Amino acid sequence: EREKSVLSRIEIEWKAKEKLREEEFQNRDKEFSALRLQLEQKDHTLAMREKKIDTLEKEISKHMDALRSEYDRKMSDLEIFAHRLREDASRRMEIELAKTKEVEEANKMLLYEISVTEHKLRTTEEELIEFKKRIQESSSNLLQTEATSLRMEKLELEKSASEIELEAKTTRNKLTQAMQELEKLKQ
Repeated sequence: EREKSVLSRIEIEWKAKEKLREEEFQNRDKEFSALRLQLEQKDHTLAMREKKIDTLEKEISKHMDALRSEYDRKMSDLEIFAHRLREDASRRMEIELAKTKEVEEANKMLLYEISVTEHKLRTTEEELIEFKKRIQESSSNLLQTEATSLRMEKLELEKSASEIELEAKTTRNKLTQAMQELEKLKQ
């Protein structure tokens, strides 16, 4: 009977341990399921973020292409304008120099102004070359920062073009005055 008692006690202990093991297994299984669910949610969130990043990168690329196109068009217009401005200033200088020695002082001033204008144009062209180099060398991670920089440079170039146009207008006015003075002197 003692053996039965010992066996009975061992069986009760075994069943209690088995029950604890089963509960522990179930708890671990629940934890594993919860962790798996969290992992799946994080994986889904990550996939959504990657998709959003891809979309944003495509939008930035389109925007940069549009900015480059607009910049190239404006620079082409500026180059044509500057070329016309140089041709016009050169033609006017030749006319004034040929007319009389009395207008030489006015012509010297015009030459100086043209020199300043051409220097500004060269500076603008050098900035354009430097800018194009930076566009080629920049990585896609810096495109957004570069877009802001482009806007600022565009504003500066437009300001420079306005200043060149104003200087050309001033030069034309001086030429007109010089021609009027020459006509007065001829009379």
